[in-house]
Amino acid sequence: MDPHSANFINSLVYMISAVASPLTGIIVDFTGRNVLWIFVSVALSIVAHSILAFTFITPYVGVCILGVAYSALASALWPMISLLIPDYQLGTAFGM
Repeated sequence: MDPHSANFINSLVYMISAVASPLTGIIVDFTGRNVLWIFVSVALSIVAHSILAFTFITPYVGVCILGVAYSALASALWPMISLLIPDYQLGTAFGM
């Protein structure tokens, strides 16, 4: 690939995640099943990396799937701290 296309593909993960994060956050909050969404996002991440590594499909497909998986993981994993840690230790937990 030429450097311009490679730079665009490299930043596509974060552009998709910026758009998809509020949507996946709404879905995770609506369903309330954080652990399920973590498993789904890890599975999507494995699929995306497999597409990028072992197929000749255009990298745009794998990177788009990776962007959605990243936003789903962030929306489901980061709030788990406040669900698992007692209120009096939240500041320390988020600091660590």
